[in-house]
Amino acid sequence: MKEPVKKFGAFQYIKNISSNLIVFVIHTIIGFWYTPYLVHSLGNELFGLIPLATSVTNYFTVITTSVNRSTGRYLTIALEEEGTEKANQVFSTSFFVTLALILAVIPFGIGIVIFAPDIFNVPLNGEKEVQYIFVFAIIALMLSTLQGNFAVVSYSQNRFDLKNVIRLISRVAQVSIVIVLFSLYTPNLLIAGLGVIAVPLVGISGEVIFWKKLLPNLKLKLESLKLALLKKMMGTSFWMLVITIGSLLITSMELVVANKTLGLNVAGMYGALFTFPNNLRFLAGTVGGVWGPTILAKSSSPNKEEMDYFVKLALKFTGLAIALPVGYIVGFSRQLITIWLGPEFAIMDWALIFMVVTLSTNLLHNPIYTILVSQNKLKIPALITLLIGIGSVFLMFFGSKQFGAVGLAVAAAIMFSLKNSVLFPIYAAKILGYPWWHYMTRLAQVTMITLGISILSHLLGRIVEVNSYTMILATGIPVTILYGVIVYFGALNAKEKGYLTLIFKKNRKAS
Repeated sequence: MKEPVKKFGAFQYIKNISSNLIVFVIHTIIGFWYTPYLVHSLGNELFGLIPLATSVTNYFTVITTSVNRSTGRYLTIALEEEGTEKANQVFSTSFFVTLALILAVIPFGIGIVIFAPDIFNVPLNGEKEVQYIFVFAIIALMLSTLQGNFAVVSYSQNRFDLKNVIRLISRVAQVSIVIVLFSLYTPNLLIAGLGVIAVPLVGISGEVIFWKKLLPNLKLKLESLKLALLKKMMGTSFWMLVITIGSLLITSMELVVANKTLGLNVAGMYGALFTFPNNLRFLAGTVGGVWGPTILAKSSSPNKEEMDYFVKLALKFTGLAIALPVGYIVGFSRQLITIWLGPEFAIMDWALIFMVVTLSTNLLHNPIYTILVSQNKLKIPALITLLIGIGSVFLMFFGSKQFGAVGLAVAAAIMFSLKNSVLFPIYAAKILGYPWWHYMTRLAQVTMITLGISILSHLLGRIVEVNSYTMILATGIPVTILYGVIVYFGALNAKEKGYLTLIFKKNRKAS
């Protein structure tokens, strides 16, 4: 069952990165149009309940997500080294365990739906609306969890190009359903919830199709469920679970704190700003995620230098890709918010700055995390993450009550940075036998580049009046060109320039 090494070759990387970038551009355009469309259709207060429901219901997937991540590790290694029978055992064990866990958490979901109007601040007469969006958010997350079981197939085969087809179709389906129904009926959270469900429904269908195409010999069979294998996988999954809980306390409690401390109108504004970090996360996954299967595949080799090469390559490409938009958003924060959502959102400019400024390094965690997974060294990072997560909740409540939205954003950024930009890189270097600063130096370079772009953009914004989408493009294009020239000639070596050349040639032939 072992596949040719072509799936980890340069051409497949080019396909993956090219398709990722294309989908990212389309996804970003849709996202930045769709958010103000929902805000203006529903109002700040009702809109704010959508990201809130998503954040809260994320906690229902902490166990199942950990199982899926563990499956990705074991399935990739099994396909590389152990053959069909072992891969079937991993695949089937993960699926049936995940299904059982989903059924087990349904009662908790029902409880959240029933008591949501009492737990959270909701608009006047909006009790039913908040229950609708929580129902659909919970259903969507359950479906997404099932999708994750099938998605490990395309992940193990390094076929991000196929995964991107699913992403794009899912997003278009979501937006299309909402637009059509909003035009026929009064806009409400029930309709918005239907759009939320469309994403995993399309996703499951696509992943099943590609599973049958890529690995037809991989079967779901109850008799392939192995308790011994489950115990081994759960050993990895347990610490992944702890990391997931800690990470969710850092990232998904932000909107809960906003709902409880900022008031519904400001909380809705804060939720709208999440479009920026969400798209930056998508970009980070777009560029950095394609290296995960290779890092896992190289982990079985006694020579760690090859794995380290791909980790550093992922950090460089992902960091350089994120530094530009982060710097631009920071430098033009007030102008971007005003043009995009309206003048009333201009008061949120500093909140946006602190929400995104640290993401240029914080979103580089995927390659680092893959090192920890590949070496099965998760206990210490898990305990650290949990402690940071608990501390972040207290700090976010304090910051929000004392300094409002800006204090909340600063608190979240501090704790997120402590985990992703300090402790994890140091520990990953340590377990591979490198000095503690081995990966920190690359993160420091990305930070300096981001600050440079931020300052340049801010100065340009003081010279030129940026008050329209046309002016955003007019100022963004020269900044991007200058950045591209500096990066190409100053930051990339010959081999890395070769990757970019292949990407350009592939995209030019496709157009």
